[in-house]
Amino acid sequence: MKHFFTLLMTIFWVSSYAQKTMIANIAGVEEATTLKNSITQHNWNKYEWIDTCCTRYAIVHDWYGRCGIYDLKTHKNVTELEYRDLNFMRMMELEDGNQAAMFYGLIGHRKGIVSVGTNNDVAILSMIDEEMSYTLDSCRTIDKKITRLCRKLLEKDMKEAGGLYGQVFVMESQTGYIKTWMALEDKFHNGKISEAPLLKKQCSNMPLKPIFAINALVESNMSWNDSVDTKNGIDSIANMMIMDYNWHKGGFGKVSFLDGFKLHSDIAMVSPMAKAYPIAVKHYWNEATDKPRETDAMQIASIYNNIALEGKRIIEPSVNTDSIKIREIHDITESDYHTIHMAKEYLYATLHNGGIGSKWTNPKVNIVGDYTTHRIAVRLYMMTMQKTWRDTFLRKDSQLITK
Repeated sequence: MKHFFTLLMTIFWVSSYAQKTMIANIAGVEEATTLKNSITQHNWNKYEWIDTCCTRYAIVHDWYGRCGIYDLKTHKNVTELEYRDLNFMRMMELEDGNQAAMFYGLIGHRKGIVSVGTNNDVAILSMIDEEMSYTLDSCRTIDKKITRLCRKLLEKDMKEAGGLYGQVFVMESQTGYIKTWMALEDKFHNGKISEAPLLKKQCSNMPLKPIFAINALVESNMSWNDSVDTKNGIDSIANMMIMDYNWHKGGFGKVSFLDGFKLHSDIAMVSPMAKAYPIAVKHYWNEATDKPRETDAMQIASIYNNIALEGKRIIEPSVNTDSIKIREIHDITESDYHTIHMAKEYLYATLHNGGIGSKWTNPKVNIVGDYTTHRIAVRLYMMTMQKTWRDTFLRKDSQLITK
C-alpha cells in the first residue's frame, strides 16, 4: 500500500483510539422525572428483534437501531423508541409493596437509570454522557455567521432527505481552526428539526471508501478516463454481490471511472480494488463499508484537509483551540502525489458537473468535498430489495403463464 494511504489510515485509527480512551468527567445529574405523555404505539412487526428481559417487560429494537421498553402484559409500548441502548438491571421492591423494573439506558448524549412502575409510570435519572458528545465551550474560533448559514442548509437537506441526525463541520484549512460545528436532529421522526448535541461516533468509514478505491486505481496504473461497466447496477465481484443505489433504475451502465466515482457507484469503486488486490479485496471493501460508525466530522475533515494541503501537512483540529496539532510530512513520494491529485479531482467532481453532491453547491463557487449518507437500516433495505426481486419474478412468471 502507498505511504500516503497508510498515513491517512494511521490518522483515522489513532483519532478513533484516542476517542475511545477519553475519561469522562460526569456532572449535572438531573432529577428523576415521570413521563406521562402519550407514547407512540407500534405494530409488532416493526421490531427487528425483541429481548424478553423479564416476565413483564421486553426491550424492543427497530430497524433503525433504536430501542424502547414494551409491556408484555398490556401489549403496549411503555417508552418511545428513542434509546440507543437499554439493559435490564433488576426488579426493585417499592415501599408500597409494588415492584418497579429498573433499566440502564443510553439516549442521545445522556445516560442513566430508567424505572418503570406498576402502572407503567416511567421515571428517569440521567446525566450527560461526556464520552458520547463534544462541547465547544473551549473553542474561541466559531464564526456565528457561518454557523447560521450552515444550520439553514443542514435543516433544508435533512427535511428533503428525511434525515434523522446531521452534522456540519467547517474548518479553516491552513490553521485547523473550527469555524463552526453544529448538529440537528429529528428526534421523534416527525419532520420537526431541532438543535442536537455533537455526538461522537456518528460517521461510518464510508467517506474513506473513495480513498481506498483511488489508491487502487493508482496501484493498477489506471486513469479517470478508463471505463468501467457497472452493468444494470448489480454485479458479482470477488464473490461479493455489489449493488449501486440506483440498481432499481437500471444502473449507470458503461462509464468512465471519474463519472462512476462522482456518482458514488460501488461497482466502479470496487472494480479497481479487485484488480489491485485480488486476494484481499474483500478485506479492503469490508473495511470501507461494513465497519460500524466510529468517527466524526472533525476527524474526516482532518483527512480531507491533508489532501487539500498536498499531503505535506497534517492538521488535527480540536474543540480546545489551543491544542491543535500540526505535523509536517517530508517523505511524500511521486506516486503519493499522484494519488493526492486524483483524490482532489474526485472531490471536485463530486460537487460539480453532475456529481452526486452538485445539487447542493453553486457552480460559481470553487468548492471541493464529498456527500455521503449513512443508512442505518441496511438489513431492512436488503430484505425490501429481496422482496422486490421476488415480486418481479412472480409477475414475470404470471405473464408467461397468462400468455
